[in-house]
Amino acid sequence: MRVRGLARAVPVLLGLVLAQGCANLEPVRDLANNPDAYKGPGYIAEHRQPRTVFVRPVEDKRGPLEPYAEGLYPVTYTEDDYWDRPMPAMLRDLLYRDLDRAHLFSGVAPSEDEADWVLDPVLLDYHGGVQQRVEGRKVIALVTLHVTVYGPKEADGTRPILRARKYTAPLDLPVSMVSVNPHSIAAACFARVSGELLIDLDEGGRMFDNVTERQARPASMDEVKPWAKPGRE
Repeated sequence: MRVRGLARAVPVLLGLVLAQGCANLEPVRDLANNPDAYKGPGYIAEHRQPRTVFVRPVEDKRGPLEPYAEGLYPVTYTEDDYWDRPMPAMLRDLLYRDLDRAHLFSGVAPSEDEADWVLDPVLLDYHGGVQQRVEGRKVIALVTLHVTVYGPKEADGTRPILRARKYTAPLDLPVSMVSVNPHSIAAACFARVSGELLIDLDEGGRMFDNVTERQARPASMDEVKPWAKPGRE
């Protein structure tokens, strides 16, 4: 399915949270190598940018999690040991896959030195959790990714910062007796975060390439400062 329009993309991403929340992650415990574990955001750009991209390794800056919610209910969180590979390595693979499927860039550069744009992702949150209550279970999840976008190298070898912002996807499902895999919920939240990043990169590319026909920004981005070219206020 081809997803068109920024305003239409966000509801699709929200739907993925529930659709992927019940996915079966067995038998391959690898987000990048199990098609049932991660479906991706499904966003496809209508403007293919004439530039290459390189994604740096994901830096892991996640902090400790609170063992109790609302000071009373115990929460069991997902753990990275569940997976066969480190979480940052899997997420970098997913970012590359989502970028490729979105047809945003002309290609992937073999090294950072050869790339037009460089993405520097920092993982701030990534977890799913089950909160046990008297009347049932409450499933929560949170994924937050900070991405800095660097432009082409300048004469002195430095790269200007084109964009730097956080992309976040919290989820708080109602109390239920239904069993939901928190690992699947967290993966679905990452798909939503990746989709917001793709939307933002699409908007930035259109601005840099002077594409006059712009897609509307989704409501969730209304408070986000627009892209700015280097040297402009």
